[in-house]
Amino acid sequence: MKSAFAFILIGVVSAGFALAEEKTAPVIRPDLTVASDGSGDFKTIQEAINAVPKTNDQWQIIFVKDGLYHEKVRIDPGFITLRGQSRQGTRIEFAQGTDDFTNHPDGIGRAVVNINGSDCVLQNLTVKNTHGVIGPHAFAIYGHGDKTVIVDCNVWSQGADTIAL
Repeated sequence: MKSAFAFILIGVVSAGFALAEEKTAPVIRPDLTVASDGSGDFKTIQEAINAVPKTNDQWQIIFVKDGLYHEKVRIDPGFITLRGQSRQGTRIEFAQGTDDFTNHPDGIGRAVVNINGSDCVLQNLTVKNTHGVIGPHAFAIYGHGDKTVIVDCNVWSQGADTIAL
């Protein structure tokens, strides 16, 4: 009797796993879309971020279509997700050395992506500091916010401290 019960239990558990595998994750639509070719709500990532209030307390998904975005980005609002269309195709690139920033500071920050807001997610994209000098600090991502998550991203720099959170 015990072996028959165990067999039935294993069958039920196996069927449950099979059903779980068939389900797909729900698709969450973005709130804003960025496309360098003008087919989105914004042409630059910074324009999309600037459209979100700095006091934001609701998740905002900014979908970034494939393309080369030659810009520095500053994320001040919280609860922002930057989701690229593809890890290889969505590229944020800029040449920024820390010494250059220290000598000529701007309002954006010392990295390619500067995160000041909490609860930030970078997903499915590439961030590259193209400064090109091997050795000194050349941050790709720099941040002060709490709870930053980087998922399925390429993060590149030839300088020291590619990521500093």
